[in-house]
Amino acid sequence: IAQATNQFGCISTDTSFIRVYEPLNLQVLPADTSVCPREIVPFRTNITGITTWTPSTYLSSTNIGNPVSIPDSSISYTIVVADSVGCFADTATAIIRTFPLPTVNAGPDLLIPSNSPFTLSPAYSAGIAAYQWSPPVNSLSCLACPVTTGRAEESTVYRIEVTSINGCKAEDSVV
Repeated sequence: IAQATNQFGCISTDTSFIRVYEPLNLQVLPADTSVCPREIVPFRTNITGITTWTPSTYLSSTNIGNPVSIPDSSISYTIVVADSVGCFADTATAIIRTFPLPTVNAGPDLLIPSNSPFTLSPAYSAGIAAYQWSPPVNSLSCLACPVTTGRAEESTVYRIEVTSINGCKAEDSVV
């Protein structure tokens, strides 16, 4: 509060507010994560301010504290947050690693006589943890096996979905 008195004894006062900014301690979550390609990664920062994310690749926004990334491949982000008056800024890094996608090739379509036996023996990448055949019809010997057999009753599209040890999925089909 400032007060002034002139030569006639008149008094005038004024008030000024001073805002003090603390140094920033930026943290971003998750700071280091691993996901399957195209999996959603929601970020959040612990402070607000003027925010910049680089690079912009896969990000929903580069100027907010809580963007979403949907990466196709591994990427490292640099996040800078500054206070609104430019006194302080802090930097953090967020890393997303992507697991490799599994692969499955169900093989060529088959043309076989009605009521004949068949074997479905796809080619798989390494690291497959689970197999799921569909549709769940009685004509297949096993719905959760890498290789299955059946008897041709009618034309059918069989789908095989595989899940890797990291939880990533892939699928293919055979007629």
